Amino acid sequence: MGTGYGAVSVKNKIFHTQDLCLRTNLRCAKNSAGIEIIKEVVTAFLVENSMYKSHNTSHILQIREKQTVQGRCDRKIAFIYERGS
Repeated sequence: MGTGYGAVSVKNKIFHTQDLCLRTNLRCAKNSAGIEIIKEVVTAFLVENSMYKSHNTSHILQIREKQTVQGRCDRKIAFIYERGS
């Protein structure tokens, strides 16, 4: 293999591969945890929104789109809400 940027020597190839696997698995675990949190937020929003509608309160729900950082930052996944008056 070459000696330029990104080159891996044959001597260290096994360790390099293991390091990549560990980093990839850690990233996947973090993404899975993030997705679970997002599901909880969306569920809480849906429940509370239906309660407000059924009780005819004067509160207004303002929905803000939250862009999550997961792997790549180009996906918009969840909605965060807050009560307004």
